[in-house]
Amino acid sequence: MFPTLWEYLLRLGVPPGDVYYLGLSIASLTVTDMVVSLFIGRLLDRFSRVSVFFLSLNLFQASLSSRQVEKNVG
Repeated sequence: MFPTLWEYLLRLGVPPGDVYYLGLSIASLTVTDMVVSLFIGRLLDRFSRVSVFFLSLNLFQASLSSRQVEKNVG
């Protein structure tokens, strides 16, 4: 995500000299990761089904990737 984030922001209309939105995007990703990691870690400690968790996470990532490819191609 990080290598293509700047190009994506430029496509959305962010002026090339305004890096404020790039910093805001990276910071929001980091904060979201910290908050979600607390809940996911608690769930994994409680249910201890790590393999099922990783399988569902990979399926979710694959579905998002296929949607993005479909948007770019179609």
